[in-house]
Amino acid sequence: MPEGNYNRPILLSIFAVLQILGGIIAVAVGAFAILGGAISVPVALPAGLTMVVAGVISLVAGLIMMLVGVALFSGKKWGWWFAVIMTALALIFSLVTLNWIVAVFEAIVLLYLNMKNTKGWFGI
Repeated sequence: MPEGNYNRPILLSIFAVLQILGGIIAVAVGAFAILGGAISVPVALPAGLTMVVAGVISLVAGLIMMLVGVALFSGKKWGWWFAVIMTALALIFSLVTLNWIVAVFEAIVLLYLNMKNTKGWFGI
C-alpha cells in the first residue's frame, strides 16, 4: 500500500477497473483484427497488412491500458504519472479539435487525479 494513511478513492477504483476492461476489449479487438488480416493477406495484400498492423497497435495499446489500470488500482506512482500525462494530452487534443464534451470530462478527470486524497493514495 502507498505511503501515508490513505484509502483508495472509490472513483479511482472505478476508473482503474474501466481502464482494465477497456484494455481487455482492445486486446480482443486487436487479436481479431490480426487474425482477420492474416486470413485476408493472400486475397488482398494491402488491406490484410493494414488490418494486421492496426491489430498489433490495438493489442499493444490494450496491454498498456490493462497495465496502467492495475497500477492505478494498486497505487503505483508511475501509474498516476502516466494517467496524468495521458489525460492532459487528451485534454489538449479535445480542445484543439473543439470537442467540448470530452474536454470537460478530461478536465474533471485531471482535477480528480490531482486531489489530495487521490495523490495521497499514490504517495505523492
